[in-house]
Amino acid sequence: MAGEAGAQRVGGPEPAAGGDGADRQVRVLEQLPGPVDALLGVPLPAAVRDRVLPALADAGCFAAVRGASLRLAPHLHTDDADIDRLVAALGTAVR
Repeated sequence: MAGEAGAQRVGGPEPAAGGDGADRQVRVLEQLPGPVDALLGVPLPAAVRDRVLPALADAGCFAAVRGASLRLAPHLHTDDADIDRLVAALGTAVR
């Protein structure tokens, strides 16, 4: 997932606006409790907090830990490959 200004986008060419990546992002976000905004905070168990950022960095995903939450900022150019990489990295970190 691409980071703030100046960060390079990871995951190949930009998909068309409203393409599969954007649709999948909406489907994933709709499954989360509470309102969804441009920033997404996901509660992290204390036992995995130290492992999450290194796993995401190894996968080329940009995120931050703020307190007890993982902060994500997906964008419309986030595609299926970006989401798959994020999910796989989180799966690695919580094992």
